[in-house]
Amino acid sequence: MQMKIISVNPMTSCYKILAHFILFAVAAAFLIFHIRSAVNPERYPTQIHSNHDAEETCSKIVKLRDFESYDSSEHQAFFLETSGKPFLAGRQACSVESAALKSNLTLHVIFKSETLDLSKSKSFCDIYFKYKNVNYYSADFEKVFSGTPVEGIKKRIDNVVAHGVCHYSDIARLALLYKYGGFYLDMDIIILKSLREVKNAYSIEHAKPRVRRWAEVGLCLKDDSSTQRSHQIFNGNLHLSAGHELPWRILEHVNKTYNSSRSDRHMIGPEVSSGVIKAMFHIKTFYNEFMPSPTKNSKSSLSILPGHAFLPADYEDVGPLLWPSEPKTPQQWDTLFNCSYMVHYYSNKWGKLKASGNPKRDSYSYLGPNFCPKAFQHLDEF
Repeated sequence: MQMKIISVNPMTSCYKILAHFILFAVAAAFLIFHIRSAVNPERYPTQIHSNHDAEETCSKIVKLRDFESYDSSEHQAFFLETSGKPFLAGRQACSVESAALKSNLTLHVIFKSETLDLSKSKSFCDIYFKYKNVNYYSADFEKVFSGTPVEGIKKRIDNVVAHGVCHYSDIARLALLYKYGGFYLDMDIIILKSLREVKNAYSIEHAKPRVRRWAEVGLCLKDDSSTQRSHQIFNGNLHLSAGHELPWRILEHVNKTYNSSRSDRHMIGPEVSSGVIKAMFHIKTFYNEFMPSPTKNSKSSLSILPGHAFLPADYEDVGPLLWPSEPKTPQQWDTLFNCSYMVHYYSNKWGKLKASGNPKRDSYSYLGPNFCPKAFQHLDEF
């Protein structure tokens, strides 16, 4: 029988051995890395840069994109998290989710922190991966304040005796709206409907007659100046076009009067904004009305909306109206919110009231399943 002789190229054998060695080395390195990461996961965090193209896992540490500049737009909204924490709590996540679903705006959530820890809040992790109209950034507030009258004020805020977190938010919202335009929204709200029709607007706060007398009978007040009045506007939710004269004037006032040695929450805020608006438009009292630009060359008109537009329950009424002592029917809730773009919960006063999960007992439990369904799945965070 004739035998076949198979020739073997010695160089080919060497290449095969080398290839197997390289594959073995890579596999070993991969295995060692994951063993070390499992032993100490915080030492070797997984970092991602976008909430829309990453593997969905709540164990991630997210490196946020820098917010440096953005195109001006009427149809965008800014949320601010200025405490430095790397996540949103349940009710904050609900605010962002409701805006993503209902506002019909592009959203920008700006953090003081450079990273996010998605393991800190299940509700936040769930919404982080869900909505493509929400962008998350980290901000250098020195850059946010640049090009405005408060350029350089960051050092003074950092040295303030108290309330620096609030001051950052109060100043940054005005700087952002002056430069880029759009909405600023607090993160203790639920958005109920599209905000596209609202332009250059504040709402009245502490209105007379009281908001609930009108809203509870479903009467939506518009521009009749005889219907509501107040000494103060609400600055927690507002819209201003890019280049509007009002935020510039408020920031000029803040830059002149800001004193780091004072422990004063209200060095900035609704009282200061109200005073500047009154001076700019030559008024003494706020009515729900449209106010034309104060100068011929200015495009800085302003609408003062009735209180219930943004506040179906005013500051003192949140507890009694939104956590009622007697059960409410769906019809009663709907009538209360019928005239409103949003609900504001004034968390600084009422934040300790919990959602029960019973839609008859509190407004979060009535609104949450429809307006922030992903976040509200985690009722323990509310």
